[in-house]
This record gives sequence, C-alpha cells and structure tokens, in this order.
Amino acid sequence: MKIIFLAISIISCQVNFAQSKQDSLEVVQAVQQLFKAMHTGDSVMLVQCFSSNAFVQTISTQIPGKPVVKTEDINRFGSFVKNAEPGSIREEIIIQHVHIDGVLASVWAPYKFFYKGEFSHCGVNSFQLVKGENGWRIQYLTDTRVKENCDKR
Repeated sequence: MKIIFLAISIISCQVNFAQSKQDSLEVVQAVQQLFKAMHTGDSVMLVQCFSSNAFVQTISTQIPGKPVVKTEDINRFGSFVKNAEPGSIREEIIIQHVHIDGVLASVWAPYKFFYKGEFSHCGVNSFQLVKGENGWRIQYLTDTRVKENCDKR
C-alpha cells in the first residue's frame, strides 16, 4: 500500500511540476506580448494583453518619501502606443520572478525605457495576471519610474 501511495505521489508531483512549468512559460509569453505590442505600435494587441477590468498604475516619488500613485486608462495607454512611430518605444525588461498559484500569477521585472532611441526612465514592473478562458491576461500592472541609479536595478 505504501508503494502505491508513493508512486501516486511521485506521478502527481511530476504532473504538477510540468503544469507549473507550462503555466510559467505562458505567463512570461503574456508579459512579452505586451512589450511586442508596444514596440510594433499595435494598440489592439496591447489592449488584448489586459483583462477587461484591468488597472495600470505608476508610482513615482517627486518628493522623497512621498509616493504619488497615478492610475492610467488602458485605452489611453493604447492610444499612446498607436500614435507612436513603430519601433520608437523600447522597454528592456529582465523577468526576475514568476510566482503562480492556480489562476493567479505575479511577475517582477526591472526595466529600462527608451523613447525614440533615448533613455527616458527605469524602474520595476509588477504584474498580476489572471488565467481565464482566453489564457493569461494582465489584471494589474504597477510600475515605478525613476531616472537615477538605473544601473543598480
């Protein structure tokens, strides 16, 4: 009986690991799709990366110790991308962490943002994604924005 239980446990762990690995890959692809849309100026693709009731927020500290949180409209974000010359928006990201629990995923990704070839700012993107009928979609995107100490991020 112990051998059967052990065998079932091992098989279950392998299936869960394989599913977890597949979900991690799909989560990363969903995030990368957003940056592809930004780079190519595809506002339709960009909006499709988000859930229907998603939030995009930016946290800045113009005065040290006093964060300002600004909520951005997804369609306005899409208009910015649509009106930008294709290739003029480039965001270099490094995905450091992906955490998944069922249909919820979290991604932590430091970035550097360039506009028309010029450095603009850097920070960290924090994504919360939800898996629904159409796969993983961004529910929350919160980023920080700074212009200094970008090499230390």
